[in-house]
Amino acid sequence: MPILSVLFRKLTWKAFVAAAGLTAGVVAIILAQRELEEEQAAAPARTKASSKPAAKNPPKPTQIEPDPEPEAEAPPVVESLALSLKARPATFKRGKVGTIIAQTTPGAACTLEAKYSTNRRPTGLDKEAVIATGDGVAEWEWKVSTGGNYVDVTVKASMPGLEVLEKSKRVKVTD
Repeated sequence: MPILSVLFRKLTWKAFVAAAGLTAGVVAIILAQRELEEEQAAAPARTKASSKPAAKNPPKPTQIEPDPEPEAEAPPVVESLALSLKARPATFKRGKVGTIIAQTTPGAACTLEAKYSTNRRPTGLDKEAVIATGDGVAEWEWKVSTGGNYVDVTVKASMPGLEVLEKSKRVKVTD
């Protein structure tokens, strides 16, 4: 033990005791951490790791049962579709953006067909189906550009296992 005697000569007694206590504390923390890791590896779903630093003589961790998972609510059963249409603005103006809003069952797939009184279809109108939001809203907008007096729009809403629902609306077009 020549190292201890050298340390003892160079350090005061209090400093030596403090250094020895610190070393023992570090060893205790390392051993407690290993024990905790082994327990967690044996039962990972049943214990929760503590965010507190380990003490010199840490108590054995208490096994904590996880909170039961809340049961997922089943989506509401839809027996039929609802569908209503409105135009914003109520009368479209040439050169301005017009919007068709469908209020339907949330999650319904909706398509829009539009044709001006000139028998032309709007350019820039997306022909892909739109899925209604959680509030049941599906909408389409485009820049109105025609020499016609109105645009006829038809929206079809569908969901698997249900009949397709269709609504039409005529929107006046002005300068």
